[in-house]
Amino acid sequence: MRWMSPYDNLSNSAQKRVIFVSLLMSAILLFAMRTIDAPLRTRMAPRGIVSFEMAKNYDTSQQILNSWNAEAKIYAALSLGLDFLFLISYALFISVSCIQVGAAIKVDHSIFLKTAIALSWAQLLAASFDAIENLALIQLLLNSSRQWLTGLARWCAVLKFSIVGAGLIFIFGGLLFIGLKKIFK
Repeated sequence: MRWMSPYDNLSNSAQKRVIFVSLLMSAILLFAMRTIDAPLRTRMAPRGIVSFEMAKNYDTSQQILNSWNAEAKIYAALSLGLDFLFLISYALFISVSCIQVGAAIKVDHSIFLKTAIALSWAQLLAASFDAIENLALIQLLLNSSRQWLTGLARWCAVLKFSIVGAGLIFIFGGLLFIGLKKIFK
């Protein structure tokens, strides 16, 4: 049985265009979100919105929210809104890049292609976790008293970061492997 990638219907050149456009969009959105994040860095939230994402419990999330003034909360809402665009662009970039790297290595090592396909699908799951995380954080930002939202946001963030990290490690490791293979040929 052949493993199917999410991009089997896209030509190689179309996949490369998706990589370029999604990388460009990811870079622009990341820059914008890093700029917006500056007012969110407080003693209670030293890493800005990431501190809020990773809050260990409801009390901590409330302390973070209390450390933000009304203007900072608007920046947090804007950041979470932009993250809905960012999760699409980074997921596409990593997902298609995994397929391209896996395909470049597959001639010698089919396990790389199977891993690439699994990681490619996983990036779409990571984007789903990111969306759920954002929705939970928005509810907290809107003064929800549902304490379980903090745990939901945290676990979705942990899963998202783990999957994204695995994809990036695969891409950079694969590129290193391809580069070393060319050097020693």
